[in-house]
Amino acid sequence: MWYALPDDDLAPGATAITASAEDTGYPAEWLVTENPAQPAKLTTTSGTWVLEFASPITLAAVALIYPQLDAGLSVVLEGNTGDTWATPAFSQAITIPGPHPDDQAISPIAELTGAPAYAFWRLRIIGTNSVPVAVGRLMLLGALRTFEDGTSMRWGVVEEEDYGIVEMPTELGVETIYDLGGKRRELSGELLLREVGAQQFLELRRATHGRVTPWLLWPFEGVNDVYLVRWSERASVRQLQVPELPDYRSGYVQLFQVRVKELSRGLPWP
Repeated sequence: MWYALPDDDLAPGATAITASAEDTGYPAEWLVTENPAQPAKLTTTSGTWVLEFASPITLAAVALIYPQLDAGLSVVLEGNTGDTWATPAFSQAITIPGPHPDDQAISPIAELTGAPAYAFWRLRIIGTNSVPVAVGRLMLLGALRTFEDGTSMRWGVVEEEDYGIVEMPTELGVETIYDLGGKRRELSGELLLREVGAQQFLELRRATHGRVTPWLLWPFEGVNDVYLVRWSERASVRQLQVPELPDYRSGYVQLFQVRVKELSRGLPWP
């Protein structure tokens, strides 16, 4: 289980974002806004967005939230010291998975090696997409985190999928049902953490201001599918438990209730 704090996403700090063929109804600045149901879009089936920063930013990973991109399409993140791209100093391919059987886009992630640090970053769609290119949100992550360096225990993780529908039953029980947007996944369970992991969890809760700010969750390592989520409840609940002898000197273990839900994809687009 990996995650990122809201401030780990450095993309909103870009001083300028330039699209190769901007759809003015879905402007380039929407690429990094909080709401992925409000995508940035090109008028073409390939192209680029260039992000400029006041100084070099160091990245650990890149994620695309709800991209409208075909499976296997050639997509790369490039970094450079200036806004010239004939021979970029850094390039990382992003594997685009196919959609789920309900045609809902999967949000891919790619970890970057070598701690690349550049003031200019370009998201480049090289292949030809079947529809004009659109991305719900680009996240440039300065860090990927895990509780207690991956040593925490997890109990009882349950995943639910909730589909938005319009349902019109008659008095005789005949149902007419329509899709309304797409599904939202919800994860619930418990984390059993010692002191370091507990402080990391509380840092995450406080950094998101409870339910106010969404954050990135990568629940199943090795699966190219990340979740942009909010906490399902405003309150954070933890239970302190004292280990039985002879392990009491190791300190409390802390049991946290965890429930998060994906942000909505919004109306179908493009």
